Amino acid sequence: MSAPLFTLAEIVRKTGRHRHTIEREFRSGRLPGTKIGSQWCASYSDLLAWLGGEDGNGNDRVRDIFGSPPVDSKNGEPVAASEEQGKEIE
Repeated sequence: MSAPLFTLAEIVRKTGRHRHTIEREFRSGRLPGTKIGSQWCASYSDLLAWLGGEDGNGNDRVRDIFGSPPVDSKNGEPVAASEEQGKEIE
């Protein structure tokens, strides 16, 4: 299963943070992510790692902002971060 990626624009819209702030987080490595062409993207697990570091309750915070984590349609288990490679952009 391919987990969705959240684009820079989606992260900006959903978090209410400025575009330059999010770009700086990507460039510094504080927000793990992938650059596809010129577009920064982050997986659910990337966002969990980033927001989880802010208040220690990142899982609930990420779920509140970005929805539930992606799950495998065959077994209903959460998609592991390693399985999120080769992701598709929503």
